[in-house]
Amino acid sequence: MEAAPTLLVRAVVDTGHEARVWETAVDRLWRRVEALGGRELVPWGVQVVYVVAAGMTPVDFDGVRLGSLSRKARTLVVKAAVRGEPDEGVDHAVHAVLDQAVTLAEQVAVRRGLIDSLDHARRIVERLAEQPGDGLTRS
Repeated sequence: MEAAPTLLVRAVVDTGHEARVWETAVDRLWRRVEALGGRELVPWGVQVVYVVAAGMTPVDFDGVRLGSLSRKARTLVVKAAVRGEPDEGVDHAVHAVLDQAVTLAEQVAVRRGLIDSLDHARRIVERLAEQPGDGLTRS
């Protein structure tokens, strides 16, 4: 079976302070995703690339959008724009965007007939929200 990592997360940022705060939040999120099985191989994987709209980094979109789809790598890449002054809710914000990105990737995968669902990635996102004391639980 050809396979790809379940869910990979990374950030594209410039050198500004605000951008680094967002990048740090994305790095924290990635460590948690990885601990929950983000590198586990599945038939189709998702890669979420956070593009931080701070400083000199140009971002010409809002929310999430499909960046690319690679049948060879069996991966859907979703670009996620994050912008604004990071505050104490930055961890919740990057998690909310991850949820949107996985939803978009799953919609694209199903619409194109690639797979019925991205259950493994979805479970990781849900488990992130369930973990107490991490600032990500839903109120």
